[in-house]
Amino acid sequence: MSGHKTTAVLRLDPTVLVDNPKLADGLTAENRSWVYRFKSLDGEDSEPLNFMAVIKSCESISDGTAEVELWFLTDLPRAHATLGASFEILYPQRIGEGEITRVVNTEITIVHTESGMCLTTRRFDGWRDVQDCFDDYKTSLGPFDQPELDTYLAEEYPAVPAHEIWDFRLLRMQDSFTWSPNPSPQGGDGLKLGTVDGDSLRLAIAGYQFPDAEDIRKRDSWYMVEGSATLAGEAWDFRWQALTCDTPPLICHWLFELASWLEFGDPDAQAPDPPWLIEPCIQFTEAKRINGRVHLTVGLSHEFSLTGRKAESILLRATAEELRRAAVDFAATIAVFPETPQPSRPAL
Repeated sequence: MSGHKTTAVLRLDPTVLVDNPKLADGLTAENRSWVYRFKSLDGEDSEPLNFMAVIKSCESISDGTAEVELWFLTDLPRAHATLGASFEILYPQRIGEGEITRVVNTEITIVHTESGMCLTTRRFDGWRDVQDCFDDYKTSLGPFDQPELDTYLAEEYPAVPAHEIWDFRLLRMQDSFTWSPNPSPQGGDGLKLGTVDGDSLRLAIAGYQFPDAEDIRKRDSWYMVEGSATLAGEAWDFRWQALTCDTPPLICHWLFELASWLEFGDPDAQAPDPPWLIEPCIQFTEAKRINGRVHLTVGLSHEFSLTGRKAESILLRATAEELRRAAVDFAATIAVFPETPQPSRPAL
């Protein structure tokens, strides 16, 4: 029953609060997640069951009683996640005993889109509601509870275990998403984002603009960038001295920041700003968090645009893992053409 939301009434041990005055503040602090080990006091086994949970919020602490919202992180036998089940909080220390008062089962919907297959715990009022949520919607199935989903995926995708396709850790909470990996756009090395049958972008460092320059500062001034793009069924290649040599590492760093923002950032927080690029032929113009992925808009113009057009705007959909992979692959092409270390000057 991993991923099930549970509300419990927790009876705190007063002696623990006396010994740890910060404990109550920690339970009620906004945006804090305290991890404890719970030990069920119910069941027929002689040894109680151990499991992990996260205290996501605590409405109040009064008279030694707290109303606590829990998220289970490991699978529980169904009998232990029922109304009236009791438990004892033992880790990081004994805090008290509790009783489960409400259980909300997290059901999972399968959504097929033009840009991948998604599993989500978001609640929908029918397939039309799902369609309104995904701009490239194809069809949807469910919702399923976890055992039903496991059975369905095992039957439909027998060659590869489901946990190797989807990251089920991302489905521990309501309104969460996990996506099947997209095949990388075809082509050479470097950064690859997008889908094979949709918008895509590939970027790689191909060399120095002035590889034979005697002045190191001139040689290390501009990189040649080669790549390809697809948009609305059309594909094209490009090559141009588009990035100063100090810029590609900044792009890699930004992609890692974007991945962290997508996974862990505040839902209302803006995406991290992309690095400023001197040449207008490529610009990262907008990043939005939509359905567990980033929707990244990239402007291509001049030497990077499709022949005969002044500018293109492509939409790249990517998960956090795909953003990190793109950063690592782009960095590998940068490493082939490193900047020359400059001798340090003695301090005056």
